[in-house]
Amino acid sequence: MSTDPAMWLLLENLSPEREALVLRPFTLPYPVGLFVNGLGPLAANDAYATPAVWQMFEHDLYHSPRVVWGREVNTLLVSLARRGSSTPILDAVLKAVEQSGFRHAELWSYEVSGGALRPVRYGTGSDVQLWSLTDLAVQYLLNARRPTQ
Repeated sequence: MSTDPAMWLLLENLSPEREALVLRPFTLPYPVGLFVNGLGPLAANDAYATPAVWQMFEHDLYHSPRVVWGREVNTLLVSLARRGSSTPILDAVLKAVEQSGFRHAELWSYEVSGGALRPVRYGTGSDVQLWSLTDLAVQYLLNARRPTQ
């Protein structure tokens, strides 16, 4: 389970049934799904994986359930925003990444504190990447869906 299917939402016109299936992991809390309040959707979920995958993620934290990728967040947000209306998942993801404090970062991680996952800066990430310019397109689409006064 990973955030990769967000790209299907962006590039394909899925049936409502298929779209609901693709979105489901983004709506379920980790470790069942990908979503973490105050953090965002994790890049991957290894809860259903074999021990070999767990070991792989220990050596490759960048692609593991220990990170949220800003690019994948933007892909999901633009996919939802282009549909033109507010949805509970769009609102939840926006709120979570805003609460993380890392909304425009390349990626971020978490620590376990007080029995909860708390956002922290990823050790080798950068706050600005070329793909971070996608934030401008996402903000444009998100602002376009808001009613004018």
